Amino acid sequence: MSERVLVFGHSLVRDLNQWMKDTSSDFLSGHQSYIHGKGGRTTELLKRMDMHVIRRFRPHVVFIQVGGNDITPEASVKDIAENLIELAVEIQQQGVSQVIIGSVIIRLRPRNMSVSQYDNKRTKINKHLSEKTPQTAGIKFWNHKCFRHNHLRDGVHLNDKGNEAFFFSIRHAMNSVTYV
Repeated sequence: MSERVLVFGHSLVRDLNQWMKDTSSDFLSGHQSYIHGKGGRTTELLKRMDMHVIRRFRPHVVFIQVGGNDITPEASVKDIAENLIELAVEIQQQGVSQVIIGSVIIRLRPRNMSVSQYDNKRTKINKHLSEKTPQTAGIKFWNHKCFRHNHLRDGVHLNDKGNEAFFFSIRHAMNSVTYV
């Protein structure tokens, strides 16, 4: 029986799904892949509105890509990182054996703040996640490589080259876990 893998998150996941359809790409041969991404999703919105996807698909591995929409001038770095870890724990409690939290990806045009303010928070969130993610408990942090030159004109979403890099990063993350 093949394992079920899910990529779960915000608009970058939605766009990756379209890129995968356009390029006939799949994450892992022999595994069932499902992509669930909604534009504008924050960690809290995923918890409140999308957990039914976990229960319906019953994946073995979930890759979470969210957090960029959580960053605002008022938001606490620690709160954002802790909310991401809590989401991973909630997903694992649904019977998922491995949860991977993807690092928050750079934005070249964040809302209501400068690029340097956003990047400062993003970097601190990723550092917190890297240090605090309970790796031994079937939850791990995955640090994507830089996407600085792979954005569309909006400065948020990824172009084809960015989606390709995003795809291979997630695929590499999924290959790094043990399937139980």
